[in-house]
Amino acid sequence: MRAELDADGIEVVEGFVPGVVLEGIESTLPVVDGAGVRGIARLSLQVAEFAYAATTIRLIRNVLGEHARLVRSILFDKSPDASWTLGLHRDLTIAMRDRIDTPGFGPWSAKQGVHHVQPARSVLEAMVTLRLHFDDADETNGCLLVMPASQNSKGAAGGALRDAHPIVVQRGDAVLMRPLLLHGSGPNRSQRCRRVLHLEYAAAELPGALRWAEGGA
Repeated sequence: MRAELDADGIEVVEGFVPGVVLEGIESTLPVVDGAGVRGIARLSLQVAEFAYAATTIRLIRNVLGEHARLVRSILFDKSPDASWTLGLHRDLTIAMRDRIDTPGFGPWSAKQGVHHVQPARSVLEAMVTLRLHFDDADETNGCLLVMPASQNSKGAAGGALRDAHPIVVQRGDAVLMRPLLLHGSGPNRSQRCRRVLHLEYAAAELPGALRWAEGGA
């Protein structure tokens, strides 16, 4: 799996979470805002148990090594009433506990009251995102669209969504993705939701007094 993830920048793990466990996590998910996005500052017991479960951590550390830890949690709910289109991009910022100007880190921004910064590329290369799906997802309800292997390019984001590859998944599937992979999504044109628990894990040590906003040091 690691070889495929390193080559393509993405890998689907089918049936990663059994239905009864998924229902337990689902029952504790927070309500998202009108835009369909919610940063999760405090994890419920069920979400934390999944994020730190032996099977989950084993999967992550197989990619990042023994020092990997959870550093950010987001819930996406692309419902028929809160849909959006997101052009191809890379995830270039990380969430910080405080703003501390540091060489090689910048520019800074704020999202939902949390400091974010663009780090050195080496930090992003030592990260992986796990996306847990609560709904079947395909192009009709705005599934993830990617440009495979684009995480290895250092050029600017570019290309059209119509040229990207759709990541079709079922409820309970997990997706591992490198943050530097070019990805986006189209609108939800169905009457179904597309709920995703987005968990970012990192292995890099931050310089100086910089601290992750969530988890780890």
